[in-house]
Amino acid sequence: MSDQGVLRDITVEVIPLKASATERYFLILFEEAPASSTPPTTPSAPDGQQGSVVRRGVKDRRIREVERELEATREETRSMIEELEAANEELHSANEESLSSNEELQSLNEELETSKEEIQASNEELLVVNAELQQRNVQLQEARDFADAIVETIREPLLVLDADLRVQRANRAFYQCFQVEPAETERRRIFELGDGQWNILALRTLLEDLLPTNHSFVDYEVEHTFPKIGSRTMLLNAHRIDSVPLILLVMEDITLRKQAESEKQRLLEQRKEFMAIASHELKTPITSLKGYTQLLHTRFVRAGDERSAALLAKMDAQLGKLITLINELLDVTKLEAGQLPWHNEQFDLNALVRDLIEEVGYTTEQHQIRIEGAISIDFLPNKQGPAGTSIGHVLAVRLVPRIDSWPAHSPVNCATPSPPLRGNRSCPRGYFSGSGSQSDYV
Repeated sequence: MSDQGVLRDITVEVIPLKASATERYFLILFEEAPASSTPPTTPSAPDGQQGSVVRRGVKDRRIREVERELEATREETRSMIEELEAANEELHSANEESLSSNEELQSLNEELETSKEEIQASNEELLVVNAELQQRNVQLQEARDFADAIVETIREPLLVLDADLRVQRANRAFYQCFQVEPAETERRRIFELGDGQWNILALRTLLEDLLPTNHSFVDYEVEHTFPKIGSRTMLLNAHRIDSVPLILLVMEDITLRKQAESEKQRLLEQRKEFMAIASHELKTPITSLKGYTQLLHTRFVRAGDERSAALLAKMDAQLGKLITLINELLDVTKLEAGQLPWHNEQFDLNALVRDLIEEVGYTTEQHQIRIEGAISIDFLPNKQGPAGTSIGHVLAVRLVPRIDSWPAHSPVNCATPSPPLRGNRSCPRGYFSGSGSQSDYV
């Protein structure tokens, strides 16, 4: 090899290096070849020989130095190779760790994708729940508005109490009735309202003792004197709502009703007293008249005047009916008081109708009244009692106005067909008919 015009013998050493599985490197070492042991013989002078020896010594030192340097370079090269191999192993291990981390990252990415899908599903569910909550809030507000409207519509005073008997709500009727304001009513215990005007022993007993064991109490009457509105009679109604919990307390002022009932009872007593006096005053002359009629009837019978005796007998019967009517005035009072007993009584309806037609015939000369048919019931008695007399009055009240409204000189038919039987009772159904008019059923 030529080095600046000087020919040198060079030894080339190639060492392969393995950096990774896919890359390979080579270390190339250049070393000068040692000089030949038998140098060529050339004649020279003695001075030339000495100089050659000196040059050979220098060369030998140089060779030794180069050899030391070569040896050091070889050591460095081996150290570098070892470090390179260690670094290669570290890179390989790092590569494996990187692959493992990559797999972990891929797994984590898949988990993140799954979590993302779950979050999206949860978000959609939250949106649905939010929409439902908004709808429920709207419905709750509508229900609250509806309940408020009901509370305000109620005409009676109403209080909404919580479990501690504090007023949560009161309607307009309460404020108007007891002349109080919301600021001094709401969030306060009911017994503290109006300077303690509701601190009533009966009400406290109901709310603190009775209501916790019962869901409600109805129409509990309380009389109390209130500072602003005076003495009042109240009907208290309360209901406990366990699910909230709340208590609805309604107060009904029945003061005027109680006064009206007292006044009504007083008037009824006065009417009863008046009816008793009137009946007694009416019965006295009628009884005397009935006695004179019977006395005349006896005299006409003895005198043989049968026609006059028959008329007096009818007059006596009418006086008896008039006495019965007077007694019935007292029966009306007993009926309203619920003291009139009920009596079942049988009577002859055929005889009743005949007597009625005969009596009505004396009062009209423009109509001819005829009886058609008869009721055939085997157990009808011959004697007519108070029940028959009362029914006779009812028939007369229906018949006389109808006869007066029919055309003059027109015949009047009174029909009494046989009634159907219901068990052991008969249900008669008759009618009166005249010329040019519709039938009147009774």
